[in-house]
Amino acid sequence: AGWSYIALGHWHSWRDVSQGPTPAIYPGAPEVIAVDQVGSGHVARVEIGSEGTRVEKTRVGERLVAEVEVDLTGATGVPDVAERVRSRLPEDRSAIVRLALSGLVSIDAGFDQDELFEELADDYFFVAPGARSYHLRLEDSELEALPERLVIGRFARLMRERYTEAATDDEREQIEDALQLGVALLQGKAVFG
Repeated sequence: AGWSYIALGHWHSWRDVSQGPTPAIYPGAPEVIAVDQVGSGHVARVEIGSEGTRVEKTRVGERLVAEVEVDLTGATGVPDVAERVRSRLPEDRSAIVRLALSGLVSIDAGFDQDELFEELADDYFFVAPGARSYHLRLEDSELEALPERLVIGRFARLMRERYTEAATDDEREQIEDALQLGVALLQGKAVFG
């Protein structure tokens, strides 16, 4: 375009849409105004000189939005899941957390999403639910009830036979996980987020 810099607006998160040598930046809102605005809270510091244009992303906002996805597979309860969340996030108590949960959780784990949000409430400014794509593992009675004439029922029975023939606890655990994931996928569940 022959311009040194294109300043853009009306996009609330930082976004670089440059093409070619001309920088084109949406700096976003200087502070978060909605929980889905990952990348807001910045300004663009632009220096235009004889050697070209330099754009620096400068943080000015007090809050940041952090997105984290946590796989619940194998979780043993709310404290376990809370630790998984904390290990994936910055230790910024002013952060707004968008939490996406995926995987298969055992009904025995006693997992409750509302309890998780309460557990994390003192750690962050706000915890907002993101995509929820986790599912409860099926019980034996539910697996037995799957129609044998369908692929899903045959798969479940074949995997249960392999489970009874397994030589070690580790092998049985792997077969159980494969059974649960396979059935969930055959049911059309998005267990991987």
